[in-house]
Amino acid sequence: MTLVQAKRRRGLLPAEVTGFVGREGELAQLAELLHGNSFPATGKDRAGHDRPRLVTVTGLGGVGKTRLALRAAARAGRWYPGGTYFADLATVTTAPSLAVAVAEALDLDAGGTDAGGDLATVLARLRDRRLLLVLDTCEHLIDACAQLTATLLRGTAGVTVLATSRQPLDVPGEHILPLPPLPVPDRGARETAGSAVELFSQRAASVVADFTMTDELIPDVIALCQRLDGIPLAIELAALRLRALPLPEMSRMARAHDGQSRVLTGVRRTVVTRHQSLPRSIEWSLDLCSRAERTTWARLSVFAGGFDLAAAEAVCADEGLPADQVTQAVVGLIDKSVLLREAPAGPSRYRLAGALRQAGADLLAGTADGGAAVRARYLRHWTRAAEQFASHLMDDQLRQYQSLRREHANLHAALEHSLTLPAADQSAARLGCALFMYWVISGQLREGRAWLNRIVDRYPGPGAQRARALAARAFLTAMAGDLPAARADAEASIALATQAGDLAARARGYVALHRVQCWTGDLAASTVTASLAIPVIEQAADLLGLAQVDIQSSLAYLATDPQACIDIATRGLRRLPADELWATSYLLGQLAVARFRMGDYEAATESASKALAMKFQLGDAVGIAHGLRVLGFLAGVQGRYERAAVLLGAAPTLWEHAGYHYTGVPLLEELHRRTAQAAIDSLGEARYAQLREAGAGQPLDEVIALALGSASQPRPELMPGSATAPPSGASCASPAASVPPAEAPPAPAVPPAASPAASPGARRRSAAAASSAALPATGPLTGREVQIAQLVANGLTNKEIARCTAVSKRTVDAHVDHIFAKLGISSRVQLTLWLRDRIPRARPAQDRGRRLP
Repeated sequence: MTLVQAKRRRGLLPAEVTGFVGREGELAQLAELLHGNSFPATGKDRAGHDRPRLVTVTGLGGVGKTRLALRAAARAGRWYPGGTYFADLATVTTAPSLAVAVAEALDLDAGGTDAGGDLATVLARLRDRRLLLVLDTCEHLIDACAQLTATLLRGTAGVTVLATSRQPLDVPGEHILPLPPLPVPDRGARETAGSAVELFSQRAASVVADFTMTDELIPDVIALCQRLDGIPLAIELAALRLRALPLPEMSRMARAHDGQSRVLTGVRRTVVTRHQSLPRSIEWSLDLCSRAERTTWARLSVFAGGFDLAAAEAVCADEGLPADQVTQAVVGLIDKSVLLREAPAGPSRYRLAGALRQAGADLLAGTADGGAAVRARYLRHWTRAAEQFASHLMDDQLRQYQSLRREHANLHAALEHSLTLPAADQSAARLGCALFMYWVISGQLREGRAWLNRIVDRYPGPGAQRARALAARAFLTAMAGDLPAARADAEASIALATQAGDLAARARGYVALHRVQCWTGDLAASTVTASLAIPVIEQAADLLGLAQVDIQSSLAYLATDPQACIDIATRGLRRLPADELWATSYLLGQLAVARFRMGDYEAATESASKALAMKFQLGDAVGIAHGLRVLGFLAGVQGRYERAAVLLGAAPTLWEHAGYHYTGVPLLEELHRRTAQAAIDSLGEARYAQLREAGAGQPLDEVIALALGSASQPRPELMPGSATAPPSGASCASPAASVPPAEAPPAPAVPPAASPAASPGARRRSAAAASSAALPATGPLTGREVQIAQLVANGLTNKEIARCTAVSKRTVDAHVDHIFAKLGISSRVQLTLWLRDRIPRARPAQDRGRRLP
């Protein structure tokens, strides 16, 4: 932020000299806190509560606290007849001079020379006035500012204080407004209003005369803003670098995440020292920290992503810094806005912004061992977490997987560190092999294979580590469709495991080999392998291995003997825990296709819907792709070709997420071709292509809602561009929930008129009717949040909700964030399914390899 630092007339706030970007939601919150729409400003708020007289805007250095406070104060001026005043405390270095600075800001003749005299004079002069006092930059004199503010509030009736600080004042009656960094759009976004990208664009245009933001430049700017964590000061300083560095080069540095990223931000000449550069802003924060806080800050820099308190204690604590001191230091760093808290209403997680993490890493590098002991504890912690996941995969699957999914960036960093250790160290094999089902469930097959390639190369000689790594890689490789390579890995793994006497590795090798044989249709060989594998798997107490053999065996009979497939899948389901999702959903999927082949479409639809709902709950991208495809087959055989085209179009995008385009089973590929051809014959090639691309481009939660809604009814529904009318009575105001099978997880209530296939105009009209209805508060949600939640569940985007409710999109964004936080969920369809995990959204397919119609 750039403010005019000059002698000001009484009541005059510093002038803004650059454009103000975003922050509509925060400004609205401040307006409500400071004055609402009633006079006097110190009256009641809309809920009838006393309006706070002290509001503190907190946030990390450079996030824009001063700028926000000044904009809010300027807007609030008419509500304070005694005026609005600004006291810049950054240059105040001692507690005794604080009252003097405040008196000067208020343009009062103190009439004394000591602090006590100044404060008494200030109180006497303000006792009967109604004014707003902005105290800017309180953190370095936090105790003195707290005492002065408390005295002002007790000694006057009409003074309201708006403070900015990196930590709260902790004065009774204080209302804290945390200010996060500016939002950074997702990659591929084109709407950048109110975001970090818009800020960069504005500042860049003032640095480079001919700079114009174009669609081609947006990805580079997004990458840069992501690297800078959306911190306004960092973005403004980065814009200055355009005088010396072209934007593509800056974007390359941002994506590289290496030491060159230090040069992304420059230095500017301002009176406010802490705003001249990021290092000076960080030094300001360091000076506020205790020794334990600085040590903890340095050690927390090893985390590549967010973390919880348990992880912080496990990694940071040692003999010199006990766990209870780590906890206290984390709290202190949060108070000082060094640590950012993620999802305040959900499980507590924290993170360091990029520049602060780099500062911590510099501190850690300067310690006696350069941070080696901290990184060793970091690796041990995530290895234990991965092995806990692997050992409880079948009895605590969803919770364990979701917990591990949140740590994706940390798992990457731990794996990378494990590969830098001496060759004799077994950490890389332990961690990589424990994660192989994590990569399977998350659909990260390409990523998992890349890590396992490096791990296999790390252990070239015979031994248990190589045997286990080969078995894990064999399974991922088979899932990715490279069956010859998978066979070679599986056979090598079995031989090495037998030689090393490693029963678990041998069992996994047999499972991988069995998968290859089943996928190639070699029923005789797969039967022999299963007879060899099952005793070993049972001896190893490997329930996952047994489930995998059941899945693969049922598939082997799918083409030739559907009833045998049903028998095997049914037997497999009986020995799985009731809450297991991954194997259960695959076996249900086999049942669905077998029943489909036997002409029992109702039972097939029931099994397929259950399987898809489970896959979606778990977030298994590959499994979701298969589930959508099977429901597409069922839609086709029922004559619902528009639905079939959309569902078949959505599946390939998920295979792209997994790193390949593969169906793998000749029978299923043939069913896909037949369904697609029947749809083309009925709809025409152009219409089929339109619907297929619509499926590829829809957000995945909306495709799931379509797939699970009314899935057993053979009646066509409204599709993009279709002339088919929606059923009478369907509207967003009263969604007609479909009735799922009794045992299935609840399906999203998405009526045809509000389905993802409906036109945007129809959805907005339907939503407008919903927005006019007054909705009561439900559970933790307010009435307004219930209204927004219903529109979200009915398939509208935030932009569409904003249009039909006559509020800004950023306000809708804030409502949706609050709803997710209150309910402990993170995806739109989860408003109905009550889930916590987010999975990738569909995008237009760019298929590689084999592509089906």
